[in-house]
Amino acid sequence: MGVEYTEVNEHTVVFQRGTQWYARIHLGGGKYIWRSLKTTQQQVALMRAVDVHRETEFKIKHGVPVVGRRFMDCWRKWIEHHEKLADDGRYSTNMIRNHKRVMMTWTSFWGDTQITKITANMMERGVEWRRALRKTTDTNIQMEMMMQKQVLRWCVRQGWLNQVPLYTYIAKKRIVRPAFDILEYRKLYRGLRRYVKCAKSERYRWLRSQLQDFVLLLANSGLRPGEAYDLRIRDCEQFRDGKGRLNYRLMVRGKTGARDVIPRAVAYTYIQRQLKRREGADPNEPLFVNRSGERLTTMLNGLNRVMRAEGITPKDGGKFSIYSLRHFYITMSLRRGIPIYLVARNCGTSVKMIENYYGKNATPLSAADTLGG
Repeated sequence: MGVEYTEVNEHTVVFQRGTQWYARIHLGGGKYIWRSLKTTQQQVALMRAVDVHRETEFKIKHGVPVVGRRFMDCWRKWIEHHEKLADDGRYSTNMIRNHKRVMMTWTSFWGDTQITKITANMMERGVEWRRALRKTTDTNIQMEMMMQKQVLRWCVRQGWLNQVPLYTYIAKKRIVRPAFDILEYRKLYRGLRRYVKCAKSERYRWLRSQLQDFVLLLANSGLRPGEAYDLRIRDCEQFRDGKGRLNYRLMVRGKTGARDVIPRAVAYTYIQRQLKRREGADPNEPLFVNRSGERLTTMLNGLNRVMRAEGITPKDGGKFSIYSLRHFYITMSLRRGIPIYLVARNCGTSVKMIENYYGKNATPLSAADTLGG
C-alpha cells in the first residue's frame, strides 16, 4: 500500500509512516527536506508542517543553512580536509593527531547534535561534562574548546553554519612551562656535547648527535616540538642575510597554518649538520629520523637523561620539557630587544599570548639600561 500525501501548500505535504506524521518540503531545483512532526494526529501535523515551512523560508531568506549537519560529522570532514593539506605539506600532522584524540573524547557528549543547535550554554555544559569525565587540567580543557571552535569557524567558511557561538573558556590558572635561564641553557649546551662524546657506539653517537642539533635548533628558532618533528629536508632553504651571514629559512606547518621561520644565525651550523646526515635522502622525508629512516616522535627521554646528568632542574618547581626550549627562545628574543610583533610572527603565535605568558620575564636590555638608572 502506497504512502498517501496531504498537501499543506504548494511546497509542503504531510504523510504518515506507522503512527507518526512527517513533512516533506520542496526547496526548489529538485531538492527536498523531510522533518518529523512528532505527532500521531493529522490536524496537529498540518499545523506543525506550516510552522516548519515558515521556519525553512526564514532560514533561506537569512542565509542560514536549511539542512543541519552533525558536529561530529563536520569534525571528521575537518580532519579529512586537513589531512589532504598535510599531504601537500601545508598543515601539521601533529595537530591532526591531536584533533583525532580530542574528537574521540568528545564523541559521547556531542552525539548527534547538529552544528546549528550548538549554543554557548551547550559549550559551557560541555566544559563541566569534560571536567567530570576524568581528571584533567584547566589548560587541557581550554585547548580542547579552542580546537572545537576551530572546527566551527571552518564550518562557517564552508557555509554550513551562520556564526560561531560566543563562548570562550579561559583557564582559571595559567600554567606556564618553565623556561631555561641562560646559565641552565649553557649547562645544557655543554652537557649535550659530553653526551655525544661519551657514546659507546656509532649508532648511539648518531642518535645523540641528532638530539643535540634538535635541542639547539629549537632553542634558537622558537619552533614548537611538533613543527620540528614535521620538518622535511625540502623545508630548509639556505640564504644569506643582510649582514652576509649564512642561514636557513624554515617552511613550517604548525597549528596556526604554514609560515616561514627564520632561526638565529647560529642555528645554520645545527641545520647544516643534520642535512649532511640526511644526505642522499628523498627531499620529502623528515629532517629528523630514527635509524630506520622513520619520523621521530619524541626527543624527551634523551633530553631528560642529559638534564639529570647535569643536575638541571627548574628553580621554581615544575619540570622542564622540550617546549621549554621555545620559551627560552621567546624570552631571550624579547630581552635582546627584538620587537614583540616579529617574535610573535616568527613563532606562529599572537602578541597577546606572548604578553600574557612571557612579558614579566623579559625586560629588554634597552629598558634595563633605563631602569638601572
